[in-house]
Formats: sequence, structure tokens, C-alpha cells
Amino acid sequence: MTSKRIGLLALCFLFPLIAGFAEIQKGAVVLDVKRLSTSKSTDTRWQTCAGFSNKDHYRSIEVEIKMNNMLRDDLPLKVEWYFISRSLNDGHQSIFDSGSKDMVCKAGTQEIFSVESAELKSTVVTWGTCGYGGVRKDKSGAKIDGYIVRVLYGSNVLNVAASSKPLEKRGYRDTVSVFGK
Repeated sequence: MTSKRIGLLALCFLFPLIAGFAEIQKGAVVLDVKRLSTSKSTDTRWQTCAGFSNKDHYRSIEVEIKMNNMLRDDLPLKVEWYFISRSLNDGHQSIFDSGSKDMVCKAGTQEIFSVESAELKSTVVTWGTCGYGGVRKDKSGAKIDGYIVRVLYGSNVLNVAASSKPLEKRGYRDTVSVFGK
């Protein structure tokens, strides 16, 4: 048998596998993510009668992840989630919490689970001059800016859901390196 015939024979056997993977990539896993709750708390470290204060704010969010396997076969998948923060000082985005879950999504079924972020802290100090007008707020820390959820089949991203379109676009790339974590 010549090498051309062996190559052609190998291609005939591999084509169904490649075509099957292409089918998986075309939305075989439907992903729906929604924000369930936001946890908020504030600790006042000190406050004056004039309204000047030093407060620590703590925030976390919980999201519900729904996945539908639209294929006739079970799929071994990995679900990754990233919670994004934005610095109060320079506006830079970063990942403040992340996680992943390996699972087998059964054929024609829906998987539902929820995940909660770690707490994110920010501090706001309000200063002013009594009787001279002008109030200054010094802020440090970060605020919650959103989330990204990705579904992977092997190393290929099948679907992404995020809290905004720009974050969704980032989700289709290598999310971890985008934010520098």
C-alpha cells in the first residue's frame, strides 16, 4: 500500500471524528447564566457628627449556571467561572475569584448549579473641612465588575456567558492571561 493510499484511508477514518467535533462546537451545549444575588455589608470604622467617616464595604455575588446538552451522547465537560473586579483607583480589571468543575453532561439533559464569589473589599474615607465646603473621598480596593462562565470540551471553548459583551468576548480567549492572574 502506498503512502498516499494510507493517508487517504486515515483521512476517511478521521473525518467523521473531526466532523463530530465540529458539531459539538456549533452550540451543542446551550449555556445560560444569571446573577442570583448580591451580598453586601458595611463596617463603619469611625464616623463624626459632621458626616466624615471611614467605611469598609464587602461584596460578593452568586450566579446560577444552566447547561443543556443538545447531543445524543454524554459529554465530558469542564466549566470555568471567573469573577471580575475593577479597581477604584485606576479602573483596571482583574480576576478576584475563579473556579472550575469537571463534569459529564448527560445526553439531552440540563445541569444546574450555582457558585458564589469570595468577598471583595473596598474602603471609602470621607474627609471635609467644617464650614469651608468641599468634601473629599479617598477610595481604595475594588468593586465587582462582572463574571465570565466558560464551557470547555477538552481545551476547546464551546460556549461563553458573561455579564457584558466585552467580558463575553474575553471569555472566548485565554481568560486567565487576559487579566494577568
